Amino acid sequence: MVRDNDEYNKRLNLDDLRKEKVNDVIVKFTDHNGNFDYENFKNYIEENGEKVIREGYGLNFLGKRAAELLAGQESTTIFVPDTEHNEKEENKNSENIYISADNLEALRHLKHSYRNKIKCIYIDPPYNTGSDEFCYPDSFNYDKETLPEKLGVSLDEAERILNMESKRTNSHSSWLSFMYARLIIARELLTEDGAIFISIDDNEMANLKLLCDNVFGETEYLGNIIWNKGNAQNDAKNIQKNHEYIIAYIKERKYLNGKEESILLSENIGEEEVYKDEKGKYYCIGAGITTGGAGGTLNNRPNLGYTIYYNKETKDKIAVMDYDITKARTSNKVEEIYKDDKKLIDANYIPIRPPKKGNSLGCWTWDVKKFNKDKDYIYISKELKVYKKIFVHENDIYKNEDNGKLYAKIEKERNNIRSILNYSSGSGTTKMKKLFGHKYFDNPKNLDMLKFLIKSIDDYDYIVLDFFSGSATTAHAILELNAEDGGNRRIISVQLPDNLDEIYEKYNKQITKDQIDLCEKCGYPHTLDYIGIERIKRAAAKIKEETGADIDYGFKHFNLVDRKETLSKLEEFNPGMPLLTQDEILNEYCVESRIITMLCEDGYGLTPKYDVLDLDGYKAYYIDKRLYLVEKDFDSKNIMALLKLMEKEDLVINKVVIFGYAFSTKELQQLKDNAEKIGIDDDKDIIIKY
Repeated sequence: MVRDNDEYNKRLNLDDLRKEKVNDVIVKFTDHNGNFDYENFKNYIEENGEKVIREGYGLNFLGKRAAELLAGQESTTIFVPDTEHNEKEENKNSENIYISADNLEALRHLKHSYRNKIKCIYIDPPYNTGSDEFCYPDSFNYDKETLPEKLGVSLDEAERILNMESKRTNSHSSWLSFMYARLIIARELLTEDGAIFISIDDNEMANLKLLCDNVFGETEYLGNIIWNKGNAQNDAKNIQKNHEYIIAYIKERKYLNGKEESILLSENIGEEEVYKDEKGKYYCIGAGITTGGAGGTLNNRPNLGYTIYYNKETKDKIAVMDYDITKARTSNKVEEIYKDDKKLIDANYIPIRPPKKGNSLGCWTWDVKKFNKDKDYIYISKELKVYKKIFVHENDIYKNEDNGKLYAKIEKERNNIRSILNYSSGSGTTKMKKLFGHKYFDNPKNLDMLKFLIKSIDDYDYIVLDFFSGSATTAHAILELNAEDGGNRRIISVQLPDNLDEIYEKYNKQITKDQIDLCEKCGYPHTLDYIGIERIKRAAAKIKEETGADIDYGFKHFNLVDRKETLSKLEEFNPGMPLLTQDEILNEYCVESRIITMLCEDGYGLTPKYDVLDLDGYKAYYIDKRLYLVEKDFDSKNIMALLKLMEKEDLVINKVVIFGYAFSTKELQQLKDNAEKIGIDDDKDIIIKY
């Protein structure tokens, strides 16, 4: 929690942080006097086929060591859930997350619960064009006397770092320091086979490549994608800049199976035979309306298991809900779930059900209402396979002279991602204007390009992180992709809640005034993050109306709040302090903030599934054999209720985690006196957090 982490940050210096990271190596090659045996270490490396070089190549810049220290610090903020939003029906069970906060603070929190769990990161950071200042100022919270000791630098360099930080310049060093701290944590969050995509332009592309080589490793570099955005700058003095870049890295090269090709998928031009009906010319998609991905089973989507009844003679198709939805949630036996519609079978209709997925029953992408509405877009073969018709323009069709058949040129998948992407930058603005009826964001990213990048990950069930969320294009892309292919991708979005009133006062831009008007109309605070929040809500409603897909349309919203004003109180706090002062501190931390911040810190994430226990009127929180006590007034009667519940419910407790400000010395002692009865050791199994 805040005081514990603040004290840790005060003790932390760069040498200690680096020692923590290489401790395992140091232990293996340390002699009995505690000295590191470099020769032994070098021999070990060379014996394993690695060469030791004395001259290398790297990127150094002012503030690099300070950024590394910032990345190693703990957060001194707390989560404040948007309770009214989070308890709405569409959000209460959602696993999508939106965090309104400085992204460095958010990343510090996330690393405790999401380390090695994020499979895809996409970010669109500030481009350092020199036209404005950074809106993400990082504070070192050190003076020139303490910084040299913390970083192991000279007094002169410490003064230069502090001067750079105080002026918030747009120099290369300032931008690189800003990015370095965030990318260090981003790498920790990636799964071993996870990939990161970073949008950038000419101003920092070369530096960013070297920086990422430092963070992720040169061998983990997947490639540099050129985004041809199609809006050439006619006022350019020399070369028109109508493109930007997306650089891509994987966390562990070994997941490429020792080959140069990417683990990613991409599109490639191919061809398909063309057919014709009364609506026009079309080709067929083999996957049809079958739901893909690990989540594409009837157990996970019980409302998408309807039967398609097909008449071979008339070609008529009718979708019917002829099964028990309740049993579909648990059973994988057709005979237990489905019951044929005898009237349709007697009328020569054949039942077609979703193909199985392994040992599980499958499901469709479309719901029954959409199927019956759009059934003319479905083709069923003689083998009773279901295909989706894709109608094509005459300009995309050609006749094969050898067999006389018609074919269409289409995009197919192959094993390497294209290095040049043609997606109009104007399309991002157009789609957002259609959603809102007005332009509320300058140059949002192209939605289709984001979908392409995310879909290139060869999986359907994983977490995507965007910690420069902006207009929330990434979250919008996730919703559309899941609706299209039945995937179970989850999104974590982070956006700084810039004060729009202050920005408008400073720059007097019309678009900022429009954003303020939108926030006012929707009843939101005047901060930039709420533009993204409103986009996700509108996109979800639109996608649900158009597709009817059974996906997670909601999201949990959290604010990160700085409690620096209470730090002086926290430092003076002791369990025996007067109750009035204790209440003042507790009021700074609502119960929801206490539990979610502690659970995230302990590795349970921001959407944990915990039980609330009633201990004779006292609420306790139970997860993974851990009992969390975060409210005040815990006394002997509550302990007795806990012991009775443990006996009755066969409850096992390995740890008790306490929010220290809620407990007096007497209450803590009562708990320790009963530790043995609870089945724990008060010395190590009672954890007190401040």
